[in-house]
Formats: sequence, structure tokens, C-alpha cells
Amino acid sequence: MPTLSPPVPYHDLHGVLVHATLRSTSLIAIILAAVVGRVGAVQTSAASQASAGVAASCLTRPGPSKTLRGLHTKPWTAYGVVDSTKFDATDAQWLSPAPKILVFVEGGSHICWHGGQIIGQLPPATPWVTMHESYGMDAHGAFFQLENVRIFDTGDGVTMDLQGDVDWHWRDVYVKYMRDDCVENDFLNSGTIENSLFDGCYSGFSARSYTGVKDGSANVVTVRHSLFRMQAMDQGYIRSGHGGFWKWGSNSPRIDLYDTVFLMDGPTIENDVIMPPPDKLRNCVGNVMIWLGGGPFPEPLPTRPGCFTLLIGAAGLQYWDRAVAQWKADHPWPAQDVAPPIVSLWSPAAPTTLRGVVQLAATAVDDEGVTGVQFRLNGRTLGEVTTESPVTKFVLSWNSRGMANGLYTLTAIARDAAGNTTESAGIQVTISN
Repeated sequence: MPTLSPPVPYHDLHGVLVHATLRSTSLIAIILAAVVGRVGAVQTSAASQASAGVAASCLTRPGPSKTLRGLHTKPWTAYGVVDSTKFDATDAQWLSPAPKILVFVEGGSHICWHGGQIIGQLPPATPWVTMHESYGMDAHGAFFQLENVRIFDTGDGVTMDLQGDVDWHWRDVYVKYMRDDCVENDFLNSGTIENSLFDGCYSGFSARSYTGVKDGSANVVTVRHSLFRMQAMDQGYIRSGHGGFWKWGSNSPRIDLYDTVFLMDGPTIENDVIMPPPDKLRNCVGNVMIWLGGGPFPEPLPTRPGCFTLLIGAAGLQYWDRAVAQWKADHPWPAQDVAPPIVSLWSPAAPTTLRGVVQLAATAVDDEGVTGVQFRLNGRTLGEVTTESPVTKFVLSWNSRGMANGLYTLTAIARDAAGNTTESAGIQVTISN
């Protein structure tokens, strides 16, 4: 990964002078400066940029190699993997609607997993209790390294759920639309996340122990140069909404945070928190919290200088959009788009009667991006929406007076840029005008 340069002062949106330790090519610093109009304050030297390096892939380390290719439509497992085995899944994709572990790897120490795309296909209306049993990857082994993998639409992104899964390391990982925890580390081990994008989590990090788990309070979870966004899900543990970034307890690991961006659009509905617990936050430099919810930010920010900058409203959203665009530009994805979107009707979500002008809404998400949603009544197109507002929601205002009174089936069809389509389950509606 790029190296860290000395602390560089800049002013946040509130005019407060802070000092952030920046990467020599710090995405966060450059974008933050652009948003607050102080680009010159965070320009790094040419010498510093020249000295920046990118860590070598774990595929370059010694050890036996296995290459995985092609499209897999069933869950995949590898047991008894020997020490230092390297899996090159660059040209492999997993596509499955099964609410199970889609990729399971278990074995010795220093296993390397590079590349691949793991795609779930369960619609947004799937109950949380079903999604809770769904995992993109279950990775077992000490010093497990995961890099350049993409995971979409499962319950947990990746879980390390054995006591021996110590000192795991993720790098350049893209996790999108996780219906439970983006990161599950409930055996409280040390681990590191670097330069990764988590674009839509019901809950962010889980390190809340099972009964009998060893005390992890001496361990450290480190997050560097990454992006985390919470996402309200149609089906939560109790109701729709999302949790916070940190499911943490008294015996959970300590936390080191460097140059990482967090986006929150509303309060948590779960028993977790938005900011890292103060007694667990060990080192904290150059991070950004974006608040898009109503009212003031609901939790106190750390008071130590340079730990967090708070951005709100349009400035915060602009900052996030630029950061995500830059991350994606730095991580191009050449693989074929094999997966259609997932889609469910959001409103109405159950049989109902429609009168006059009504708002029809669908939740639609794609591993790449949804380009449009059509609403249909008994197969007849009522209209198409190409803009999501809020995120994942496509809303059509429709005058039901144009249809004869009677019983109909309402559906929504989502389309992605590759032309893949999915039609939602139907809802029975009665038009009565």
C-alpha cells in the first residue's frame, strides 16, 4: 500500500485546524480539500509521491498455487488447505440464490485468496432470518489474506468465525449490499482492512463474542484508507432500517483507524453504535464521518485532534460520491456482467386497494448498477424510473384512474447496463375509483 506521509494541517468545514496523517497519494485528503476549497493545503510533494509503493499481491509469495476459473452456480468449498496455499480466482465468478455460504475455505496458516466475484441473488424482500444464514465467504486459518475480491447481496460479506482465525488481512475488497454484517469477527481476533469499499451494510463491523470466546480486548482491528456506507434494508432484524458501524463489547478488540470515510444517513435501529467506542479507540488519524440524517449528528465525536472530521448534507454527499468514483477508477473490473439485478416491490408491499394518484416504489440493486425500473400491471407497462431516490428506491407517481376497476397483479422489472433484467414477485392490487 502507499506509505504514510508526515501529518499535514488543513481546515475542516467548521474552520477547525486539524492534522491528518495522509497517504502520499491520499484520496481522502485530496477530496476533502476539494470539498472545503483548500486543495493547496494538502498537496503532497513529488518526492513523497515517487516513494509511494503498492504492496505486492499475496500471489507472489512462496507456496502451492490453485487457479479457479469460470462461472460457479453452486456453493464451493475447500477443506484441509495446506499452509501458504494461494488461490488465484481472478477469472472466477460465483452466482447463486442459495442462502448459504457461497465460498468456504478452511485449512492451515497464511492462505492467500486473490480475486473473484461472489454474487448472491436473494431479493430485497427476503426476511432477515434467511439472510442471516447467508455468507459471501467463510475464511478459516491463521493469517488469512484476502485481496481483490467482490461480494454482492449476501447476509455477511466475509466471516472469520473460529478462534484460530487470527491476524486476518483484507486488501482492495469491494463488498456491496450486505444484509447483515459487512465484516464478521465474532471470535474477536486481530485483523486489518486496507483500501477497501463497503458500499451498503446493514451493520458494519461485528466483534461481539459468542459464549466461550477468548477475551479479545488485547487484540487490534486496524482499518486504513477505506470507505464504509450504511444502507437501510427492507428487512431488518426487527424492522426496516440499518444498524451502526460497530457491534462491539467490553471484550472486543481495540481499534486503529486511519484515513477512512464513513457515511451514515440516519440513526441506528440496532444495539450497536455509529462511532467507535471511546474506550476501544486506540489510534485515530485523518478519518471522515458523513452525516446525511435529519438533525444534529447523534453521537459525540472523539475529541482528540485530527481523529475525525464531520461533513454534513450536500458537502458530505459530494465528498462520498467523489471518493467512491475514485476508488472504482483505481479498481477497474474487467469481468463480464453475468448477474441480473435483484428487485422487490416496496410500496405497495402487500395486497391493497389503489385509488387516484399513487406512489409505486421498488427496491432494486445490482452488483454494477441499476439503470432503470419498469412498473407493470398485468404485464402492461405503467412507466419507467431511471433515478433512484433515496439509494436503492425507484418511485413512480401513477394515476390509477386510467385503468378499469378490478383486480390486477403489480410487478417491477429492474435492468442493468448490460441488459440483464429481473422481474419482482407480484403483488395483488385492486383498483377502485
